[in-house]
Amino acid sequence: GIMRLFLTYGFILGAIGAGMGAVLGVLFTIYINPIEKTLSDWTGYQIFPRDIYYFDDIPVRLLPSTVIVVIAGSLMVAVLAAALPARRAARLNPVETLRYE
Repeated sequence: GIMRLFLTYGFILGAIGAGMGAVLGVLFTIYINPIEKTLSDWTGYQIFPRDIYYFDDIPVRLLPSTVIVVIAGSLMVAVLAAALPARRAARLNPVETLRYE
């Protein structure tokens, strides 16, 4: 019924958002050092001061398991966020609702 429709819609939107977020997040993580260098060159301000952190580059550790957990978590949030309007819509009488619109 209507509950399934809302939950499916929430899942689809969540999957699109999680997929786009995962791709952008992984790319940002992979290219963090060139991004930092470019931003430092543009602004003239060293974003990652080497004399404070004692690293030549920003250390990066990208684990596939972490990416999967974040994607799963965002999908759960999307479906849960769709559940409240789904419950409200499932309780409504469509004829009565349309009569007053």
